[in-house]
Amino acid sequence: MTYLRFMEPFVIIGAILALIAVLTAMEKFVWEPKRRQRAAHEDERRKSDAIGRGWRFDTERLPQSVVHRYDGVTDGVSWTCKAGSWTRGTARNRQEKVFTLWNTAAARLEEGILVIWPAFGSPDQPNLDFNVPQFVLDLFLTPLITALGGDDLLRQQIREAQRIESGELQGSFILRATDQAAMARFLDAGARAALLDAAMWLPTRDGHNLVIAVVWRGGVSILLRGFVADLDRIERVSKFGAAIARAAG
Repeated sequence: MTYLRFMEPFVIIGAILALIAVLTAMEKFVWEPKRRQRAAHEDERRKSDAIGRGWRFDTERLPQSVVHRYDGVTDGVSWTCKAGSWTRGTARNRQEKVFTLWNTAAARLEEGILVIWPAFGSPDQPNLDFNVPQFVLDLFLTPLITALGGDDLLRQQIREAQRIESGELQGSFILRATDQAAMARFLDAGARAALLDAAMWLPTRDGHNLVIAVVWRGGVSILLRGFVADLDRIERVSKFGAAIARAAG
């Protein structure tokens, strides 16, 4: 009886280790292959749907990340849209970073920048206060600059962009520019009409709203919140992006 009592903890530990081994094997040889198979089928469906719209689709899947890339031409403007998701940390402290970035090189500014922020219905309160301490502003701007593929110059230009009176766009968008005349030309060339068209869906808090749109030396870039997988929304953003690219070009 004493021997059995002595062995009891080791039996329990052995059972726990055996269960862990079984679960590990199931994860490696059963569940993970099934997840990969489902992901592959989903990617094939996305590819087929994209081809049906005349686009190209590629995906890159790694253990901690997935990036979907769409390439297409809308109203004569070539563009790329990337939706990415990264997961870091442990199960108890997971950190996920997601973004969707639409971009075209069909139009660009060699100097300066034009910036479009969502107003979220508050035309008198810009969604970014440039009078905050530098380190606080950097905490806000750093992920934006990284997602846009920009550098310190882009950060400086966003900081230096001045608020522009937006007229009928107030309440939907906040406009800033390093050159007021350039913004006026941009709006008059068709951007104002494109923004008015998009005012009911692009800057609304729906989970995939506009974060920032910029016309800069990197082209025309539109950053959306979250991982956008809906092709109808990507097509809508592409039409808007093409319209402001033509206005900028």
